[in-house]
Amino acid sequence: MDAWLGLGEGPEIDWQNWHVSTMSRDQARMIAEWRYPPPYDFYNGDKDPEDLRELLDPPEGVSYWVVSARDVNILGFLEFQWTNGRIGLGLGMRPELTGIGVGLYFVKRALQFIEGQWGRQSVDLMVAEFNVRAITVYRRAGFHVTGNRWVDTNGAQYPFVTMRWDPD
Repeated sequence: MDAWLGLGEGPEIDWQNWHVSTMSRDQARMIAEWRYPPPYDFYNGDKDPEDLRELLDPPEGVSYWVVSARDVNILGFLEFQWTNGRIGLGLGMRPELTGIGVGLYFVKRALQFIEGQWGRQSVDLMVAEFNVRAITVYRRAGFHVTGNRWVDTNGAQYPFVTMRWDPD
């Protein structure tokens, strides 16, 4: 992929020079206002009050980071959670960046960031089972399915797929 990605009438993104920084409370509020089209509205910030609280005030062992590039304020976010010595990854992209073919690059850059921060190690993630688009991207990035589980979120229980990326 070229360093510059034209998004039609949207911003051009310099993916080679993206910047990752600790998320501020104001940035968390902006992300919480993102609105995705159905069925991805499942990920809207107002769908689960507990998730929103965690985004605005992360508990011990959880950190949120924003991804930006050049003139684009926030491309997306990364969430890291350490459990039993393993790193868990959560991520999200601006709604207008989803479904246009940049997810794989975003995930690969997230893995590069993890390696630069904490060394080369296995990475776990969970994704809603209906989100076949994301599961496909994660597989293309080298993740493999490790199982399924039900997760309490958005006022109900939903099936999620657990996945892992292992360093070569």
